[in-house]
Amino acid sequence: MKNLYAILFCLILIGCTNRDAEALKTYMQAQEERYRRYETGNVAEAKQALDEIIACAEEHRGKLKLFYGAEWEIALCSGRLALIAESENDLQTATNLWKSAVDAQLQFQKDERAWARLTPNVRVPDQNSDVYKAVTPDDIRKFLTALETNKPTAWRAKP
Repeated sequence: MKNLYAILFCLILIGCTNRDAEALKTYMQAQEERYRRYETGNVAEAKQALDEIIACAEEHRGKLKLFYGAEWEIALCSGRLALIAESENDLQTATNLWKSAVDAQLQFQKDERAWARLTPNVRVPDQNSDVYKAVTPDDIRKFLTALETNKPTAWRAKP
C-alpha cells in the first residue's frame, strides 16, 4: 500500500488530472486486493487471483492515462502462473505461460520506450532505440524469486 501512495504523490506532482489519478488509484486498489489473495491463498486461490490480475491488466491496457505497465504486470503474473504449473508438474502449461511472460515483457519494453518518448522529463534505457532485448524465462524466474524471497507466498506451503 505504501507504493500506491508514493505513485499517487508523484503523479500529482507531474500535473495529472484528478480523474486520471482517481482511475489509477481505483485500479491499483483492486489489483492490490487480488495480489493479497495470491499471496495468502492456496494454489487454486492463487491461480484465480493471478488470472483476475491478468484479465484486469488486459482490460485496462492503454486506457489508464497514468499507467503503462499492464504488460509488465501480465509478464510477472504469467511467470507466477508458470511457477505454479511447474510445481504441479504441468510442463506444457508452464512452457506456454513462460512464452506468454516473455512476450508480455518484450511488449512492455516497447510500451515503456514509446511512453518515454512522449513524456517530457522521462528517461528509460535505450529509449530512442528500436532494438529490443527479449528476456528469458530464467530471467523472469530469477526476478520473481528475488521479489518473493522476503515475502513468501502461502500457496507454496499449501496443497
